Amino acid sequence: MATPLSRADYKGRYNHPTTGKYKANNSQLITSAEHRDMIDQSDSFVNKVDDLSLVTSDTSGSTITLDFGSTALSYEKRFVGSASFATPKTIALANNTNAKHFTFLFEITSIAATLTFPSGFKSGDTRYNNPSALIFTSTEIGIFKVTGDYTGSSWILEFSVLPAV
Repeated sequence: MATPLSRADYKGRYNHPTTGKYKANNSQLITSAEHRDMIDQSDSFVNKVDDLSLVTSDTSGSTITLDFGSTALSYEKRFVGSASFATPKTIALANNTNAKHFTFLFEITSIAATLTFPSGFKSGDTRYNNPSALIFTSTEIGIFKVTGDYTGSSWILEFSVLPAV
């Protein structure tokens, strides 16, 4: 993944040293609109590359941490559980300052394997049967996918399952 530029490096790379105008290819002056387009294309590419990563989250303890990483580009992550589990777990988020969306794939082998989410998480799913306690309780075992979308004040969750065969 690309390393974000410091403010000084950015100015040195994209601003002409005497005029302060935007530049490309070391000296060619460009308009501010062209500059924005160039940055948007760069950000789009870096975010697409970042989106491809699949982060393994440890499911062996009582807490499963979904760690978005420490970069400013950590808007969206895909997580997969390190192993199936049969006991209750608590979900925690880490480095989620810029997070807007996540997908988490996991497998449960017992309906006793509930998931307790942090405050600010909501879902209309009937398996999220105790909204005041923020607990997801499945009625079946299998491979699950939960997606979360941040609204600016809360996380909205959607759950789906591929039942065990």
